[in-house]
Amino acid sequence: ANPFFPGLRGDRFDTMETKVLQCLKDKALQESKHGGDAASSSLNPSSAVSMVLEGGNLPFCLPVDIMNEVYSTPPPYTHIQSLKYDDDKNLRPKKIPAATKDDREKCSCTGKTCAEDCFNRVIMAECIGPVNCNIGTKDCGNRALGKKQFVKCQPRRERGKGWGLVTLEFIPKGKLVQEYVGEVIDEKEKEKRLQDWNREHPNDPNFYVMALSNGYYVDAREYANLSRFINHSCDPNCRVASVNVKGYIRNGIYAIRDIQAGEYLNYDYHFDTKHGDRFVCRCGSPNCRGTMKGAGKDDPMKKPANWKEAKARYDADKKFLLDTKGEEVVSLVDTLLPCAEHPNETVASGPLEKHRQEAISNRIFLWRNVRMGADFVSRYSRLENKASLSQNTSQQEKSSSP
Repeated sequence: ANPFFPGLRGDRFDTMETKVLQCLKDKALQESKHGGDAASSSLNPSSAVSMVLEGGNLPFCLPVDIMNEVYSTPPPYTHIQSLKYDDDKNLRPKKIPAATKDDREKCSCTGKTCAEDCFNRVIMAECIGPVNCNIGTKDCGNRALGKKQFVKCQPRRERGKGWGLVTLEFIPKGKLVQEYVGEVIDEKEKEKRLQDWNREHPNDPNFYVMALSNGYYVDAREYANLSRFINHSCDPNCRVASVNVKGYIRNGIYAIRDIQAGEYLNYDYHFDTKHGDRFVCRCGSPNCRGTMKGAGKDDPMKKPANWKEAKARYDADKKFLLDTKGEEVVSLVDTLLPCAEHPNETVASGPLEKHRQEAISNRIFLWRNVRMGADFVSRYSRLENKASLSQNTSQQEKSSSP
């Protein structure tokens, strides 16, 4: 009997089921022709075959995945509002020295909100009041994480990905969506939990661990908020950024484009693992990598260690902009060579040894003139000086001739 829809019958069978039923049907017809009665028949009159012979249909049960879609609920967890520290084990990252009133470099924004080039935004820190914000105690727009100004979301089943998270409102680009919270653990505890999970659940590669700062991690398996439902995508609409809030690093999830109400939220997991084949990606985007493993050297999370380091980077960037003001600067450091087979083959690296024979045989250039990582600007300058010197010499020769 069908436990979900009692009395409902179906007449759709796959190829193998059709062949089996046909074989049983033929056998039952042969036995009936030879005068076999129900008692001697190997077929039970109440069986599925008798229903087929009588012109009826077979009872059936819905597949278990249909049942899951209808009756399943999100996996259980304990909902928390902020990071959960284990103070008994002293598992708490060291507090980053906060700004003081004597600091010269701090937010100097005016008006009602902090601008995009606000000093605190540049160093990935939130404004916390007069101590580091020129606007003062008013909400300047750079305090969303500290004030927990999150977007309204709801868990829903996402096709092929289990549970996902849908936004219930429009999210403009750059807005804070959620904070990734859970238990704060150290490196040793993280390795222990991952090993225990692999041993006890070898066929379940779902992990909820995210790096926090300086050897600390956030585990959102048992204690978490709605952010644990956000799935991976190689073409995401959100990103994760580490932000300094009152001296402690917290992971905020921000929109990188406008997101319409009803869209599923996602970000690139960038898993740090050697077993990328275990974490199969099913995002379906055109640039899908096929795995949730990180793409390479790019680090999606900016983590300023302290104010001095952040200030040094800010000063260096400021000096560079002042030095190059009014000049058009073109960087070829990360530009790939034409037909490059490897991401390390960049313009700045110069020709590689493997292309030597091809360059010589095809008379592309003289290999003896190659300098690995050569200063092309200086070489061009020397070439211009040489041409100018040659031109001056030629003119002198013409003027001295009778």
